[in-house]
Amino acid sequence: EQHGNHSNQDNWDLYFDTQSYKMMGYQVQHDDHISYVLNESFMTVGGLLFPHLRKSYRVNEQGEKLFLRAAYEYKDYEVE
Repeated sequence: EQHGNHSNQDNWDLYFDTQSYKMMGYQVQHDDHISYVLNESFMTVGGLLFPHLRKSYRVNEQGEKLFLRAAYEYKDYEVE
């Protein structure tokens, strides 16, 4: 569904591990390209699971990785 404050409608596919129920990544179909984001590792803080290392790729319509767009390291989470 497109929301009034968005200029376009992106399609999101979320990928979960069926054994652990972790969200392993997601793919986003934008107007002009497709992005695939992979959560490579996780960390638990205050009993909650967070992404630790994540990579974002540009992919083609067949889902083949074309190039690495960005690599992220998330840390210093705080749960209050």
